[in-house]
Amino acid sequence: MPWKARDVKAALTRKFGFSLQSQGRSNRHEWFAKDVPGVPRVLTMFSHGMVDLSDSLLGKIARQLRVRRSDLDAMVGCTQSLEDYTRRLREAADGTRRGS
Repeated sequence: MPWKARDVKAALTRKFGFSLQSQGRSNRHEWFAKDVPGVPRVLTMFSHGMVDLSDSLLGKIARQLRVRRSDLDAMVGCTQSLEDYTRRLREAADGTRRGS
């Protein structure tokens, strides 16, 4: 299901603790970041002026957030909690470290 950019940004900042970054890369983009202890920083980007997000773009955002597309839908649709997301990030980081 396509989402509005403002809905995804609102979920990331209000529910999942992402912060808007001023990284000086480009003023055409908004960067959102989340730091979780023991996990590499999570970053995703939105173009200014983007209203509707295509399925393809939502898939890319999900990969940047290190979740499946269905998890991103659950995050925006308010059926996944911050605790669930943080647990997934930590499990993925632990699996990456074990596999190294």
